Amino acid sequence: MSNEVLVALITGGFALMGTWITVWTGNKRIMAELEKNEALQDERIAALSKKVEKHNNVVERLYIAEGKIDLLMKKGS
Repeated sequence: MSNEVLVALITGGFALMGTWITVWTGNKRIMAELEKNEALQDERIAALSKKVEKHNNVVERLYIAEGKIDLLMKKGS
C-alpha cells in the first residue's frame, strides 16, 4: 500500500470521526433542549387546566344560581 493511500485513509478516518462527534454532541444538546421545553409545556398545560377547571366551576354555579332565580321569580309572580 502506497503512502498516499495510507494518508488518505487516515485523513478520511479522522474526518469521519470528527463528523460523527459533531453530530453526536449536537444531537445530545438538542435532546436536552427538547426535554427542557417539554417540561415547561407540561407546567403550562397544568396551569391552564387549573384555570379551565375554575372557569367550568363558575359556569356550573352560575347555571344553578340562574335556575334558583327563575324559581324565585315564578314564586313571586
